[in-house]
Amino acid sequence: QKELRTITAVNAQLADPHAQLGSIALEDGAYDEAIEELTKAVQLDAQYADAWAALGTAYSEAGKFAEAKDAFTSCIEADPNNAVCRNNVAIVGRKEKLLEPALKDVKESLSGQKTAPSEYQLARTYKEKGLRNEEQRAYFRCLKYDQKFAQCHYGLYEIFQEDRREKDAVAACKNFLKFADQAEFKREFETCERYVSSQTY
Repeated sequence: QKELRTITAVNAQLADPHAQLGSIALEDGAYDEAIEELTKAVQLDAQYADAWAALGTAYSEAGKFAEAKDAFTSCIEADPNNAVCRNNVAIVGRKEKLLEPALKDVKESLSGQKTAPSEYQLARTYKEKGLRNEEQRAYFRCLKYDQKFAQCHYGLYEIFQEDRREKDAVAACKNFLKFADQAEFKREFETCERYVSSQTY
């Protein structure tokens, strides 16, 4: 670190020493320092993909997901084939949505109830936000509280069917048909009957 700071003092226009100082600070958990140094690095070299990636990680660790998403997006602009940055854009995007005040309030309110209906309601809220992983986990929690809660079986069917997990989708549909009230869930009942029939033959 001492040598790197000497280099930056002698030539303030070099991006690499700032990037290395930022990476060291990131490893040490000094996120504010990491952000400061890595920001200097990308200001000096906007095409420095690794520095953008490290900056995104520093922001993410600091809980600043909007800034992290911007950094990972800049990383992709500098290096379109950077798979790590592409993956992290999606990850921090989900984390950013989970921090939305309204969603946070709903999550805290419903999760605390520990009932199948509350988990189903939470799952549908996640679905509206496009938070697929969180939606699926809520359905599983729902069925842990009540294995016969038909709507959660149908929710899992929708996810499995979209993911082309046919065996899982058929199992979810069969469970839905087993526990659902046909009169109450006529459209869903017909959908599952057709799907199970199509996968059977």
